[in-house]
Amino acid sequence: MNFPRRNSAAKAAGVSIFGLVLLFLVWVAGDSESLRANTRDSINPFLVLSEGVKNIFSGPGRFFSSRNSLDKKISELEASKGSFEVENIILSSRVKELERLLNFPQSEGGPGKMVLVSSRAESAPFGTLIISFDQNSGVSKGMKALGYGGVYLGEVSEVGARSAVVKLVTYPGLETEGWLERMSLSITLEGYGGNNLKFSLPKSVKVEAGDKIISNTSPQYLIGQVEFVEERPTEPLQEILLRLPLNLRNLRYVELRN
Repeated sequence: MNFPRRNSAAKAAGVSIFGLVLLFLVWVAGDSESLRANTRDSINPFLVLSEGVKNIFSGPGRFFSSRNSLDKKISELEASKGSFEVENIILSSRVKELERLLNFPQSEGGPGKMVLVSSRAESAPFGTLIISFDQNSGVSKGMKALGYGGVYLGEVSEVGARSAVVKLVTYPGLETEGWLERMSLSITLEGYGGNNLKFSLPKSVKVEAGDKIISNTSPQYLIGQVEFVEERPTEPLQEILLRLPLNLRNLRYVELRN
């Protein structure tokens, strides 16, 4: 089974030897340097061809080894590509987060205190956020907590040396004074868990989905927008539902203001 390969290798070797002998004879016999150069250039393609043929037939395993190496390299590059794509997604998310931080409202006294959210609503006591900060940072009870874009989240209810609890406006049963912006009407919001709040008004007051609710504070901050208006024939009041306009699970920082 190996004879054809050996014969081909032998023929290739013969071509190489013939070319070398011919080149040697011309080199010895030729008086002209240009003659030797021309002869060498003429024979060189045959030498290259014979060497290539010899390599192919004398080492077929090398081809497969190279192909395996190539496949391995391709797999490594594909894995690297996937890794880079994940890193790009993470970096893009981080850039968006930093862009949101730039949207915090600026008051006359300058920006408030930026603190890290160390435990979100799903893992902290229900309806609260746990925040962390350096000791002697000046965090005090009653400070307002703002999210991305100046969204009013609630107030600091408990303070420790390096951490504090923010009770959210969505805390079940917690009442917060708000302002129905379009109608310039003072309302009382009630939290009932998750990102949800509700309030009630007489049916004669026409409330629409999308109406903005802002805090009844100075300055005022956005609390949310009306999502749904529920009316029951047997009830004199309509119940209006709204949600915080951000996802607390993705919240990494809050701003504290007096």
